[in-house]
Amino acid sequence: MNREESDLHLGFSVNMQRHQKEQLAVLLSPLYMNLKRSEMAYRGFLSSGKLFCYAQIIFDCNTKIVDLLTTYGYLVPVELEQDALLLLEHLDVWKMKWVDHRLKNNPSADDLFHFENTNRFPRASAQKFEDAFHALRREYLEE
Repeated sequence: MNREESDLHLGFSVNMQRHQKEQLAVLLSPLYMNLKRSEMAYRGFLSSGKLFCYAQIIFDCNTKIVDLLTTYGYLVPVELEQDALLLLEHLDVWKMKWVDHRLKNNPSADDLFHFENTNRFPRASAQKFEDAFHALRREYLEE
């Protein structure tokens, strides 16, 4: 390979890496924001005495998280696949219980909304996605 071909090949690699980062951002950025938004709503849920208005926000965030992980699953880094599956397992069970409870009780925004769920949120898995988002953002800022 001559110098020109080598430079062309290197440029292609750099562009591919940039494209891969952009694609990964399509998943990680909204995933991160919905994890953080859900976390804030959960704190509000607890501090309000478990009002439905906060539960609805959490449901909306969790639905978006499920949609992102299932739609863009091909973008999930291999080392995070198991964490994605743990998040999906928890959110699938949680959403099913949430919908069942909502249909049975038909709450208004200021009503209490609580149901039992022994399938705990995989905090460590969510943290790995948050860490991946921060690492990707640092790389963008360094470019």
